[in-house]
Amino acid sequence: MPQDLLSQYTAIREALQKEKSALRERLQAINQALGEASEEPVAPENGRRGRRAGGQSLKSVIFQVLRNGPLTKDEIVQAVQREGYRFNSKNPANSMGVILYGKNPKFKRVDGKFGLPDGFKAEGPTAAPAGGQKRKRGMSAEGRRRIAEAAKKRWAAAKAAGKKAL
Repeated sequence: MPQDLLSQYTAIREALQKEKSALRERLQAINQALGEASEEPVAPENGRRGRRAGGQSLKSVIFQVLRNGPLTKDEIVQAVQREGYRFNSKNPANSMGVILYGKNPKFKRVDGKFGLPDGFKAEGPTAAPAGGQKRKRGMSAEGRRRIAEAAKKRWAAAKAAGKKAL
């Protein structure tokens, strides 16, 4: 019985996908007859927003564009569109706001222009600044012990001073 339900589901799904592609082709033919640009669905089949330029994300395309030098927000939008990235929103600058102004902005902003940070490696947007990552400094066991002893002395002195005041 479960196998029968699975085969029914598969058959229905395939039929719906064929109908979907036929409807897309028909809509494209209608748009061509009307002399309009073909409209694509708002959400692509892969579930992502926006249209990727050669498989790149919007963030990586912005990094690629800014390698040529600092640009204003509007210039970045135009350059990203020239690279082949297509936005779904009516105001593409809003889509870039999260990347340009996000929690951890990776861009240097001077006089209204965005640029790559100083020492940024040209290999990719996720590459570390030149010089590599700084190593987190540790503390030796002896250093921790000395700090703990000093804190205990301070607390003892504060406690003794508090008792004298009473």
